[in-house]
Amino acid sequence: MPSAPSERESFWSQSAAASEVHQQLLRRDRARSALTARAKAATVQKALQDLETLFAAMGRQYDDLEDGAQHDARTGSRRMDRMDREGTHGQAMQSMQWRLSEQQATSRQLRTELAESLYQEQAAQEAGLRLLTDAQVHELELRELRLQLAASEHRNSQLSRSLPR
Repeated sequence: MPSAPSERESFWSQSAAASEVHQQLLRRDRARSALTARAKAATVQKALQDLETLFAAMGRQYDDLEDGAQHDARTGSRRMDRMDREGTHGQAMQSMQWRLSEQQATSRQLRTELAESLYQEQAAQEAGLRLLTDAQVHELELRELRLQLAASEHRNSQLSRSLPR
């Protein structure tokens, strides 16, 4: 009978050691996942900054188009005055009005497309972040379950070895 308590003590010490190994592995996995999450978050932040830069550039292009349209309108108005004095106003005025309207429509369309693209990209980024977060949580849960399973299998193995046959 003296060997039974020592086997029991050995089992419990091995079980404690397995539990400690399990905790260390779990901490290491969590740290690794946190590093991965930070790296992915940095990538997403960079993409958002790139989008903001793109949005600003498209806004400047829109403003340039609008300034050009206004300049053409002012220049056209002076030309119209000169043409009126020269008597060639009709067809040139229609042509310039059509061109101005076309530029304004293009500017409005670009602004609308830009706003829609930005909205869609932000929604996609938010959805991507949510998916990334969910995936990381599930990955951690899966790792923890695997570690628990390994610890349980180890304990079962120890128990079956300690049982008399």
